[in-house]
Amino acid sequence: METPKEDIWQTEELNNIKNRVNEYINTRLQIWKLSIIESAAKIIGALILAILLFCILLTGLIFVSAAAAIYLGHIIGSPALGFLIISLVYLVLAWGLYSYRKIIIIDPLIRLISGIMNSDNDYEDTHQ
Repeated sequence: METPKEDIWQTEELNNIKNRVNEYINTRLQIWKLSIIESAAKIIGALILAILLFCILLTGLIFVSAAAAIYLGHIIGSPALGFLIISLVYLVLAWGLYSYRKIIIIDPLIRLISGIMNSDNDYEDTHQ
């Protein structure tokens, strides 16, 4: 039979192990939460950058399109026909973009987001 002194020691040791396991679990949860926050911040940052670039490029494209339509209208002799030709070019581009949206938009977007989400594993890979 164990003496009370040994029984107390085992209880203290078990409590110590229990506390360490709880600390470990809490630390892992904190790392996981911070990892999610970091991923979300990267995705939001990339989204804001994409929106800003899109707005700037769209503004430039509008001016270039108007200039091209006016130039074509001057060459053809009908400004309306110049704008119509540029509009048809955009309709063809829109149809092509819609037809190949998986290859042009969806797949690269999935790769970008998964790359951002998987870049968080650098810390865990080197510290386990």
